[in-house]
Parts: sequence; C-alpha cells; structure tokens
Amino acid sequence: MNFNYEDQKFFEGDLVRVAKDLDQGMRHFPCDQEAIVLGSHADQFPHRAEKRHAKMYNLYLLKDMKESSWYYEHQLEFIRANAYDALPEQHRLVQKRIAIKKRNAGVLV
Repeated sequence: MNFNYEDQKFFEGDLVRVAKDLDQGMRHFPCDQEAIVLGSHADQFPHRAEKRHAKMYNLYLLKDMKESSWYYEHQLEFIRANAYDALPEQHRLVQKRIAIKKRNAGVLV
C-alpha cells in the first residue's frame, strides 16, 4: 500500500493529551499526560505501512521524559501543532530543526 498522510490525524510535533484510561491490553502504558507526537507507525516505517498503521503513534511523554510506542489515535486528544518547544533541547527533533534553520539561514531566497 502507498502511504497516504490524509489517513492520519496527528503529525510530528503535535502536542497531544494521552487518555486517562487505555484499552485493557495497554494498562501498563503510561497515560494521563501530555506528549509530543514523534510520528505514526506508517510514516516511520512506510515500507511496511498499512492504513491501520496511520492510526498508531510513537510519542515523547513529557512527564516521564521518554518515548513510548504505539498509542492509538482514539487514545489521544489534540492540543496544538508544532510544539517542539515542549521537547528537551537535546531531543533529536529539536536538534534536527536547529540544523535545518542554520542551513536555511545560509540559503539565498
């Protein structure tokens, strides 16, 4: 299947709230906290993507300060987009954005 970004609700950098109660099989997962979306399963592994994978997300949990996968779309509530400022400065996504900004600053438009 070719991956279609319109199949997913959340995108990298979105700030979301993880539900208080998760499904029975996910009771051991951290919950009831804010998190930054790092990506969907489908966009992180497009060669194995199926439509259902667009609804599973890898998150950076802000309270626990760690990554956790795979939360389902219905377990997340959107707060705001482009919340990279909520990530620790040393996080790879923040460092990537800094590198892109530096590169783009040297490009004449």
